[in-house]
Amino acid sequence: HNPVKNPEPVISPTEPWEGNFIITTYSNIAYSKSIFTNQMSYKMWLSVSNSLGGFPAYYESPDGINWTRPNLESFKYNGNMNNNIMTDAIPRGVVTVVDDSLYNQTDSTRRYKSVYNTHTTSTNSRLNVSFSYDGLLWIPYEGNPVRHGGEDLSSSGWNPVIGKYLGYFRDSLGIRKVGRYISNDWINWTYTGTVVKPEAYDIKTTQIYNMTVLFKDSVYWGFAGILRLNESGNENPPNPSRTDNTNFIALLFSRDGINFVRCGNTMPFVSYGEEGSWDDQMVYTIGVPVHVGNEYYIYYNGFNFKHFNNGNPPPPLNGGPQKSQIGLAKIGLDRFVSLSNY
Repeated sequence: HNPVKNPEPVISPTEPWEGNFIITTYSNIAYSKSIFTNQMSYKMWLSVSNSLGGFPAYYESPDGINWTRPNLESFKYNGNMNNNIMTDAIPRGVVTVVDDSLYNQTDSTRRYKSVYNTHTTSTNSRLNVSFSYDGLLWIPYEGNPVRHGGEDLSSSGWNPVIGKYLGYFRDSLGIRKVGRYISNDWINWTYTGTVVKPEAYDIKTTQIYNMTVLFKDSVYWGFAGILRLNESGNENPPNPSRTDNTNFIALLFSRDGINFVRCGNTMPFVSYGEEGSWDDQMVYTIGVPVHVGNEYYIYYNGFNFKHFNNGNPPPPLNGGPQKSQIGLAKIGLDRFVSLSNY
């Protein structure tokens, strides 16, 4: 079953320091007490692009729908410190962020954990970790990098069944597929093998961009980005069709977190929108579904332009600027799939 999308984004770039691009870092979404309001709040870590480059930014919401930009006063943009950029001392995004307060109560300085990748070439990939007591001020681990490989980590955090941290991220920069990694301490990660790659029923230029994993009731639900290039596998096709170089979100299922089955084969779980809509070319995951009342809130990053690698994608169909924004889709609890008797 498909979640129902809100027609409009819940977070759009409206401030000068956000430019036109608010981009997912594939991070998890936390729900804990805000240091600004002292109330329980939803928290999201994203990336913004402006005239100075790309920077990590922090957003909060009391209800998961109306999002604010807390004034962090940690980064100066155009002479003004009043913005929600966290810092310029860490890379563009903190990638996966985990609020680990439930599982690690011995070291408050490491309550929040993040993983991020740095690389200069496809063979020079480095995995790094950082820690924070509040999710805002991040201290990179002094022993970085912790691995020489992997990109776009999307972790499901602590897994109580195996008693370890569980992460799913790309096996490599050059080939888009998803591997499984485990760690006792968020620092030393062990690769256990590829768990998601294109299937025989996929078109030949399909790639797995990333995957986030929800662990619920001893079942693993995967939410994978399915990237489809043009028929030649061209990262920068000269005249792309409607379906070339697009990305949608697929639903996967597993009982052990290793052997995943694609639900619905090639059917999207969350698809890009109709032509001319704000998310009509690509959608990417933002963490795992968030339990709110009797529903799951599924946040996603929508784009009105195609995936091009160091190229110039065609302009948006509506004639406006290229934009990436944050959307919300909703589905009832335990309503991902069902059985019917015909």
